[in-house]
Amino acid sequence: EIFLTKGLSKLFKKRVFEEQDLQFTKELLRLLSSACIDETMRTYITENYLQLLERSLNVEDVQIYSALVLVKTWSFTKLTCINLKQLSEIFINAISRRIMPKIENVNESAVKLEEVPKVEMSVEALAYLSLKASVKIMIRSNESFTEILLTMIKSQKMTHCLYGLLVIMANLSTLPEESNGSSQSINDLKNYADLKGPGADKVGAEKESKEDILLFNEKYILRTELISFLKREMHNLSPNCKQQVVRVIYNITRSKNFIPQCISQGGTTIILEYLANKQDIGEPIRILGCRALTRMLIFTNPGLIFKKYSALNAIPFLFELLPRSTPVDDNPLHNDEQIKLTDNYEALLALTNLASSETSDGEEVCKHIVSTKVYWSTIENLMLDENVPLQRSTLELISNMMSHPLTIAAKFFNLENPQSLRNFNILVKLLQLSDVESQRAVAAIFANIATTIPLIAKELLTKKELIENAIQVFADQIDDIELRQRLLMLFFGLFEVIPDNGTNEVYPLLQENQKLKDALNMSLKRGDSGPEFSAAIPVILAKIKV
Repeated sequence: EIFLTKGLSKLFKKRVFEEQDLQFTKELLRLLSSACIDETMRTYITENYLQLLERSLNVEDVQIYSALVLVKTWSFTKLTCINLKQLSEIFINAISRRIMPKIENVNESAVKLEEVPKVEMSVEALAYLSLKASVKIMIRSNESFTEILLTMIKSQKMTHCLYGLLVIMANLSTLPEESNGSSQSINDLKNYADLKGPGADKVGAEKESKEDILLFNEKYILRTELISFLKREMHNLSPNCKQQVVRVIYNITRSKNFIPQCISQGGTTIILEYLANKQDIGEPIRILGCRALTRMLIFTNPGLIFKKYSALNAIPFLFELLPRSTPVDDNPLHNDEQIKLTDNYEALLALTNLASSETSDGEEVCKHIVSTKVYWSTIENLMLDENVPLQRSTLELISNMMSHPLTIAAKFFNLENPQSLRNFNILVKLLQLSDVESQRAVAAIFANIATTIPLIAKELLTKKELIENAIQVFADQIDDIELRQRLLMLFFGLFEVIPDNGTNEVYPLLQENQKLKDALNMSLKRGDSGPEFSAAIPVILAKIKV
């Protein structure tokens, strides 16, 4: 209510401009700054105090105080005496004047005590302003100022500003296409003042160059080893600061070329430890952490990533990005609307990469997925997903898990178990999917099991629908070399367990099948199956009796 009277406006004019009462002015401007947390008050201040605030910019000792209030009103289109660029320069110049001499002479204390509030306010203002494209472009092009920001981040004497500094770096490193959606919902104003910038306000909405941002990220984040520094400091950081570190790493992982350096500086460890602490339950930032992890796991050999931790530590966070059949109370994300199809797809790719590892980690990953009920249930549901890329990626994951066949065989080939039989029958039908890449994955599953576990191969000899579907696909889609190769290995595995001539054991589904014989001869004639696969064809034909 204190603001809702004309008396305060008169008092402002008298004490600020006539009497130049600096102490009163500073306290009043601090009060106005704090009031901007409330949207109603922000609107009222804009309508009643904007001109006075602009005028008070001319009073040097309170310029930064006034400028910060103007920033927090987020009403740049209504400014008459100053524009967004000039407003930003006030804070950039203030930090440069007060910090730059201290950088050049490391023996001096960081900032004089009376200057600390002005530095803090300047950092806070730039944390807001660096959401604007034009301000980001301005800061990125100012090499000396960017170096000042980095020095402040790494300075033990600037910890009181660290959150704001990290917000600025996170904003500066954000690619243009990432400036909306979930990352915009985070946009960090919540932690400063829950400020919601009006969507109609187009001031500062200039177009950013993706190339410029990538150059900035390489030069000022990777080459300066900022991630290495932040990794060493993580245990000292507040939860809010840790969130900004996650944003920076997320931004870096958007470029495939930057991922190796990010990992070598400890990016994976930072993300794993951050996600494991679960301090951000329900926060959109958690999704960014999971996304950063998936990118690192997709584009890197798992054997090169996990030193302190194992691949098993990553699995829960990848499954957070996958749809679950039933709500789970302990799902740290809660809001599935924030998770996109791309997240589902990339999580499956990351799991596939982990499961494909030839080290013992790969087998452990497969065992963990198969033995954890909620994980395996998710995989079973995704096998039948209507979205083709998701279904395909799931089948490719299962196919890669088959490189450790004993681990997963019971889920599809223990035909006395009703659930396993159900999964087997589903796989048989999926062999005839219209998506050829999915077909290849399914064919690979059958080929792998038939050539590695003879006992199961023997049982498959009598599965009429499987054999009929496999022969049908083999004959009809003989032009697809990869699909043909996988089916050849399936047939080779099956024929291997058929006894040689001289026994009464005959399997007419395979051995008396003219369609299969014709397709095999056609494959041999084409000569493009590859030497290993072509060599298998005569072995199979020798056991066909038509």
